[in-house]
Amino acid sequence: MQLAGSDDPAVAHIAVNALVSLRAVDAALQGVATGSPAVRAGALRALQQMHEPAVVSKLLGAARQPDILLALARLYRREADWKGDWWGTRPFFAGPYFAGVTWEASGQIAPVLKSALLTASPAELPVLLDGYAKNRVIPQGAALLLTIASAAQRAAVIDALVGTAALDGNLVPLLTQLDGSSAAMHAAVATLLAGENGIATPMLALARTAALDTRLDSTVRGKLLTGISEMSGRGAFDVVTAVLAQVNPAAISRTPQSTNDVEIAWRRYVGDRKRQQELDNFIGLTRNGTPAERTLAYAVLIQNVRSARTAVDIAAKVRPALDGAWNDPLLAPRLVDAITIMRLESSYAEKLDTWRNRPAPKPQHLEWVQLFNGRDLQGWDVKFANHPLNENFNNTFRVEDGLLKVRYDQWQTFAGEFGHLFTKQSYAYYLVAAEYRFVGEQVTGAGAGNSWAIRNNGIMVHSQSAASMGLTQDFPISLEVQLLGGLGQGKRSNGNLCTPGTDIEMNGKRVTTHCINSMSQTYDGDQWVRVEALVLGDSIIKHIVNGDTVMTYTKPQMGGGAANNTNPGVLVPGKPLTDGYIALQAETAPIDFRKVEIVNLIGCTDPKAANYRPYFVKSDPKACKKK
Repeated sequence: MQLAGSDDPAVAHIAVNALVSLRAVDAALQGVATGSPAVRAGALRALQQMHEPAVVSKLLGAARQPDILLALARLYRREADWKGDWWGTRPFFAGPYFAGVTWEASGQIAPVLKSALLTASPAELPVLLDGYAKNRVIPQGAALLLTIASAAQRAAVIDALVGTAALDGNLVPLLTQLDGSSAAMHAAVATLLAGENGIATPMLALARTAALDTRLDSTVRGKLLTGISEMSGRGAFDVVTAVLAQVNPAAISRTPQSTNDVEIAWRRYVGDRKRQQELDNFIGLTRNGTPAERTLAYAVLIQNVRSARTAVDIAAKVRPALDGAWNDPLLAPRLVDAITIMRLESSYAEKLDTWRNRPAPKPQHLEWVQLFNGRDLQGWDVKFANHPLNENFNNTFRVEDGLLKVRYDQWQTFAGEFGHLFTKQSYAYYLVAAEYRFVGEQVTGAGAGNSWAIRNNGIMVHSQSAASMGLTQDFPISLEVQLLGGLGQGKRSNGNLCTPGTDIEMNGKRVTTHCINSMSQTYDGDQWVRVEALVLGDSIIKHIVNGDTVMTYTKPQMGGGAANNTNPGVLVPGKPLTDGYIALQAETAPIDFRKVEIVNLIGCTDPKAANYRPYFVKSDPKACKKK
């Protein structure tokens, strides 16, 4: 027992293992009670490997001491019996056991471990959490969540997580509640998920949201993306590509070696040799995916034929898909983006030169109608949450210097009074555009819970009318073409989609995710940006940022959440959105609009008529006038 405290680590190691082999319980307990600190530590190292009820019983009597609590944490599980079907070529290194299982004393240990966390001092808590995690008594990433949980949350969190080696579906309701309680808890839940050895299917929704949240630490997001990218089974390909496509690196980035964990996870996925087994799926994705998914697919395809030693069967499959894209105006820009992202311009120099020097398409003259007249708010309705129709709360929407402005200089605080400026007329088939710039700082009092709204506005299309909004309703039932300014902290895509009270379809599948990132570049600073939305009834909608189509989706319909306190009967889940109003937001961020305009795409399609226009996509025979 005395040698278990030796200064020579080899001697101490041999002594501890000798005590374990001899099952010298009494000697080790005596070493804990009367030995020097070094002997006591060696004795506990021995006892924590002796899975005997007598050991647990004795240690429980002194369990208020941190070193004994950590020994009990190690005793909570024992090594599983080998059944001949594991211990393969990829062992589990997180420890302390290759395959830990509970045993007859685990039920006695768990309440003591939980109680210790509830009563631990601020100095003791980090030590216990670290030891619990190392011994797989709590999930690897749980420490932050357990540290910042409020008094009201802590008991439930501790009860749920202590004794949990890996997250499962039973934890989804609790984690979802915690995730939405505050920005800090959202980050803690993300860290918890990132600590897992892969993402379990029940945790996918939470993991996906966190992985795409640019406010979170890139290391956490990178781990989540890696976990999602390793998912397998039915439907995994669609899930993984939909998420990875939303974090495509910017095509303008020329960093030789990225140190961003999100981009590293993306490149690891694209470069993994497993993608060779999915080439048919990626070729299909170039034709049927969103613009961002097409870019991802082309990145995978060119990665697999970049070597001169590419297998003949792979080259025969991939090269026709690449060659055919150059002459397709829809596909070629995505292939060019992929080549740039993968830094392979030299390999495609001739084709890139030909594509860049192609004749410009013949411009089509569109007759724009100005929704903002440059003088006043005539033609618009105002609605703020908690305020009646057309009360322009705190003079937030105003016209100055020929600009339509959203300003918060007359606000003292913010209590959720989101506002919207609505057109008085509805539209069904149209192209709407806004030219804007962000200016100034977020409204005073918005707080961390509204940090997502910094430099955030939107063009709400197919919206309900201002008059149909509930008094306390925050966001209109609509499709938000999100206007986002860069924060000077990396990628923040623009022209995203958010869906208050709505759902849409992508690639023939219904999508209920509230916000979906586009494939646009980031627009930092106070620069002017033009965003357009092509809206064709309840069929196709496209988001266009500075002339580049960054998102396409179909079949808009009512459903989903994030449009709170609507009037009864207004939100009808599943009802197609065939037309609607257009609205601009006051969402805590000061912004200027210098132009808001629209092209109506319904009209006379008879070439013989005086008011025929070639760009009309829906016919209105009654509109035709004789020449």
